[in-house]
Amino acid sequence: MASGREHLSECPSEIAQVVLQALEQRGHCTMEELIQNLPDYSWNQLFTAVDRLSRVGTLMVQYSSRVDLYLLSAAQAKTE
Repeated sequence: MASGREHLSECPSEIAQVVLQALEQRGHCTMEELIQNLPDYSWNQLFTAVDRLSRVGTLMVQYSSRVDLYLLSAAQAKTE
């Protein structure tokens, strides 16, 4: 399975790589959990990385009505 790092040229930042690593390890988490797990970065830095990664399709943001939260996860690579 590809890690999605082929899209990093569109979102070239150390923070983007750290965010993807965290999501690949955890599977999914909320923005608040991501912030707690990455205390070296500000909320703004993490939100910007999440926004950029989601726009290029490397990260998925999904609403869970069951828990009334948005969940972040690394996008799955498409297999042909």
